[in-house]
Amino acid sequence: MEHCASATTIELAKESFHFSAAHFTLFSPTSRERLHGHNYTVRCRVNCEVGEAGLAFDYTDLKQRLKDLCASLDEFTLIPKDSPWLDVHEADGQVIVHFNDDTFSLPTKDVRVLPVANITLEALAAHLIDTLLATEDLALAKCSSLTLSVSSSPGIWAEVTSEIVRHG
Repeated sequence: MEHCASATTIELAKESFHFSAAHFTLFSPTSRERLHGHNYTVRCRVNCEVGEAGLAFDYTDLKQRLKDLCASLDEFTLIPKDSPWLDVHEADGQVIVHFNDDTFSLPTKDVRVLPVANITLEALAAHLIDTLLATEDLALAKCSSLTLSVSSSPGIWAEVTSEIVRHG
């Protein structure tokens, strides 16, 4: 019997892939949401070839990395570092954020300043997938793409898909 290569999509959507965080979305140089929080959910889909042993890849490491990424944001206030409308700096153990006529001063230990322009679902999804794929030893050799989705409430998701580039 001839063996035909097949492809599959593996989705990882575990209960541990979540985080709670405060944020505000920026709408313009003078308009923003009030500071508030969400319980975010993360899921991941990977498109892969299935090997002769009936296995696409061992996704134990990917599950742990997703759990760790979520934990790194859990119970923090998220601030965008790359917004053209914010001035963000650190002084005396505080993250100081200036927006229009507002100033926030938050303990550094309670803040994650992220390399994004805004704290939105689409920016969080892009940040998480970039962080995940920047890991050199992530075992995705037979995989062609990875999709990462972030939700802030039931029925609302943003997802980003990246092609997996193989080096060597």
